[in-house]
Amino acid sequence: CISRFQKYIENGGTKKQKIDDVDIFAYDQFENARHQLLPVHDIDLRRWSLKKACELNLRDFEASHTWLLNFKY
Repeated sequence: CISRFQKYIENGGTKKQKIDDVDIFAYDQFENARHQLLPVHDIDLRRWSLKKACELNLRDFEASHTWLLNFKY
């Protein structure tokens, strides 16, 4: 159990934590764009989420249609 915890720490957190970080980043980008009165499209949300997933080394993340719907609602 401790070795699994150490592995999570070495990898920058669990997959769930990383996906939560992706969602937070995408939402922050959305808020920033809307604050600047810029239009935000689905492709923008997907691009931001993929960028953050890449930074977090979350290789199997896909900004799928399902992810987008869950993110928006």
